[in-house]
Amino acid sequence: MLKRSQVTSKDQRNILLKEMEILQKVFDKYDDWIFKLRAGCITAVLALLSISFSKTQTDLRILAIFVPPVSWLLEGMIRWDHWYGYVERYLTISKFLNDSNSSPIHIYDLKNYKGHKRTTCELFNQETLRASFGKIEPGLFYILIFSLCLLSLLFHAP
Repeated sequence: MLKRSQVTSKDQRNILLKEMEILQKVFDKYDDWIFKLRAGCITAVLALLSISFSKTQTDLRILAIFVPPVSWLLEGMIRWDHWYGYVERYLTISKFLNDSNSSPIHIYDLKNYKGHKRTTCELFNQETLRASFGKIEPGLFYILIFSLCLLSLLFHAP
């Protein structure tokens, strides 16, 4: 017969370490999505510009200008909707495991809903939006691609 068992602190620690391992796999997946999004942005912009510079009558440079801002928005939404909640959970687990005075923690809570569910105000506060949409590295990347599109508009002879 099976008996219901208590989860000991050692079991909880092992579960939380496994949860951190799962969260790391989630981070890897989202980083892969962001990498593919950036590669797709470069591919789309260069394809549209190369068609515009070819001998055809089609001019797609205006369309190429919209690709970097849309890609930046999609990357920010990936970070805001999914990634940021997982990072919050990862930091909560890390704090719990490293700080002996930390508050109790729920196990099997990958997006930290039981521990601290984010309210609408927290989702739209300045810190969350900056962490999702205001990162320097993606901003510089998309500004560079956008500048390439603008330069193609300015210096392309009809």
